[in-house]
Amino acid sequence: MSDKSKAKALKFGIVGLLCGICVVAVIGIAVVLKKGNAEQPTVTDVQPEPQQEIVVEDIESVVIDFGTSEVDVPVVNENEQQLQEVPEIPEVPTEAPELAPDTDLTNPDEVPEYVPAEIEPVPGTTPIAEPQVPVDDGSHQGQVYVQGFGWIESGSGSQSIPAPEIGQNGNKIGDM
Repeated sequence: MSDKSKAKALKFGIVGLLCGICVVAVIGIAVVLKKGNAEQPTVTDVQPEPQQEIVVEDIESVVIDFGTSEVDVPVVNENEQQLQEVPEIPEVPTEAPELAPDTDLTNPDEVPEYVPAEIEPVPGTTPIAEPQVPVDDGSHQGQVYVQGFGWIESGSGSQSIPAPEIGQNGNKIGDM
């Protein structure tokens, strides 16, 4: 026999041996499964588990006192609606404002100057003070004063980065 025919015979022998092992394994599995079905217990063989008695004790409610008195906490009925106090709206003055003494009323194109009326603050409120901007003494070249931040460098709010490749081939740069 030639080397090729010996190799073929060896391959067929190995394949045949493996097929025989598979057939034996299938038959063995079938026998085990048939025995397993015959040995299953019947319903009468199963015994019920004994039930345990569950005892629930009464739980007492716990009241926590946070030290609040009845004066601090208003008593409100759940079905009753409480109204808030209506705030007082200041009256709008109906009088015409006073004109400055040297105002010319003969020229209709000129806007007359009025004497500013003193406005009384609403009781219970504090007037808002104007923010104090420090005077630039010349030592802050190229800086701007920002309330709450102080003197900061003046510059543009945005910055651009040139990308020459994007115009030539249409490729986008970065994730969006």
